[in-house]
Amino acid sequence: MKTYSDQLFSLIKAMTPKEKLFFKVFSVKKKRNTQEHSYIVLFDVLNNMKIHDEAILQKRLKKSGFKYNIDIAKNYLIKALFKSLREYHSDSSIDAQIHNMLEESEILYKKNLKKMAAQVLHKAEQLSLEFEKYEYLLIIGSLKANLAVDMSDLEALKEFKKTEIKKQQEYLELFINTIDYRNLTVEIGSIFNQSPNVISGNKAAENRLKELFANALLKDSKLALTFSSKQYFYRLHYQNLVNLYKWDEWDETSYRMLKEWVAYLEKKEMMRNSFPEVYIYALAHLIVNSGFKGGKKESEVVFNKAKDFFMELPKKNVNHIVQRAFMDMFTNYTDAQLKLLHPEKCVEALGKINIPKLSHGGYMNMASSYFLLGEYNKAISFINKITNVKSDYRLDVQAGAKMFGLIIHYELRNIDLLPYVAKASERWLIKNNYPLGSFDKALINFFKYKLPKMDSSEEEVEELLRLYTNLKRDKNSDYSILQKEEFYLIPWLESKIQNRPLIEVAKEKRNE
Repeated sequence: MKTYSDQLFSLIKAMTPKEKLFFKVFSVKKKRNTQEHSYIVLFDVLNNMKIHDEAILQKRLKKSGFKYNIDIAKNYLIKALFKSLREYHSDSSIDAQIHNMLEESEILYKKNLKKMAAQVLHKAEQLSLEFEKYEYLLIIGSLKANLAVDMSDLEALKEFKKTEIKKQQEYLELFINTIDYRNLTVEIGSIFNQSPNVISGNKAAENRLKELFANALLKDSKLALTFSSKQYFYRLHYQNLVNLYKWDEWDETSYRMLKEWVAYLEKKEMMRNSFPEVYIYALAHLIVNSGFKGGKKESEVVFNKAKDFFMELPKKNVNHIVQRAFMDMFTNYTDAQLKLLHPEKCVEALGKINIPKLSHGGYMNMASSYFLLGEYNKAISFINKITNVKSDYRLDVQAGAKMFGLIIHYELRNIDLLPYVAKASERWLIKNNYPLGSFDKALINFFKYKLPKMDSSEEEVEELLRLYTNLKRDKNSDYSILQKEEFYLIPWLESKIQNRPLIEVAKEKRNE
C-alpha cells in the first residue's frame, strides 16, 4: 500500500501524547531489524515538524543519517501506527471489546479449542445484547452454528434449532429497524449538506425534506426499537425544528421529545456512560429548545449538568467526538444566553469549562459577549482565533468574523490599522465568493477612506448616523453578511450615535 507523508503527518498530529508514547514503547519492543525499525526515525522527524513539507522532510531525514528506502519506511510506519493504536484502544469502546472477543474465538477455533471458543463467543454475545449490538449478534449466531456443527454436538444443534433461529430472526428485525432509521438520517443529511440554505429558494430540496420528515418512522418514538434507532429518531426531530428554521411553528412537541430522550439516557446509565457524546448532544439540543420555551433557568441547569458529566468522564473516554459534542453544547448555551442578552453568563460559563479549544461558533459567541460588555481586546482575541485559521471550515462564520472584526477594531480605535484590515477583509470575502451587501460596502468604505480623513468626533457621528438611517431603511435581505439581530448592528450604531453603552441600548431595543 502506497502512503504519503502528508497522510502520515496528519495521523501523527492527531495522536495524543500518550498514544505517541505507547507507539514508541510498542515499536521498540517489536524491533526486528534495522531497516524495518527505520520508520521510528521517520516518525520522530514528522512528529517534530510544524507543517508538512516534503522537501524539509527529506533534508531532515538526511541530516539524521537516514539511509533507507523512504517509501518502505512510510509503509512500515503507517502499518505500525495503526497496529499500535488498535492495541492502545483495544478496550476503549464496546465495539473494540467485541472485536477482540471475536478474534480470540477465531484463534481458539483454529487451535481446535472449540469449547473455549464457544465460551468466548458466549461472552461476546452477552456484551452485544447488553449494548444492543445486533449486527454482532447476527455474526455470533452464525459462528455458534458453525461451532455446533463442527463439534458434532447434537444437543447444541437441537438447542440452536429450538431457540437460536428465532433469536436470529428477532435480531435481524431489530437490525433492520436500525438500518431504516439510519438510512433516513443519511438521506436527510445529504440534502442538508448539498443545500444548506434550503429555505432560501431551493424548493425541490425543501419539498423533499418535508416528504422525508413526514415518514411514518418519525410518528412515534415507540417505533424506534433499538438504542441506535432512538438516537436517530430524536436527532431527526431536532433537525426538523432547527435546520428548517421553524422558529414560528415551534411547539411543545420537540421540547417534550428531547426531555423524553434525556430521561431515557439517564435511566440507561450504562449506555450513557459508554456513549457520552450521545448524552451531551441530547443536552445540547435541549438547551436550544429551552430557549424557545423561555427556560432561562432550565438552560443553566442543563449546561451545568452537561459540564459536570463531561468533567467527570475518565480521560480515556474523552476523545475528539466527545470533545466536539461538548463544544457544540457550549455554543448552544452561549447562543441562548446571548439571545437573552446575558453576556456575563457566557463569560461565567467559559470560566467553568476546561477544554483546549472551542468551535468557531463558540469563539464567535465569546467575541459577541465581550463586545456587549465593552471588553474589546478580549473580543478581538476570540475573533482572531477564527480568522487566523487557514482553512475552508465554516466559511460562513469566518465571513462574519471578518466583518465583526472591523467593528471591534473601530471600538479599539485602531484608526491607522483599519484601512488595511478593511482592504484585506474585502479581498478575502470576494475571493471566497461572499458578495458584499449594501451595508458591508458602506461600512468598508467608511473604514477605508472616510474615517482616516476625519478630524472630529462630530464627523464620525454624522457618518454613523447616515449608515444607521440606510440600515434601518434597507429591507433587502442581502444588506449585510452580518445579521441585524445577531450582531447588534442597529443597537451598536444607536449606542455610538447616543454615546451610551451597547448592552443598555440592546436591552431597550429588545423590550420595545
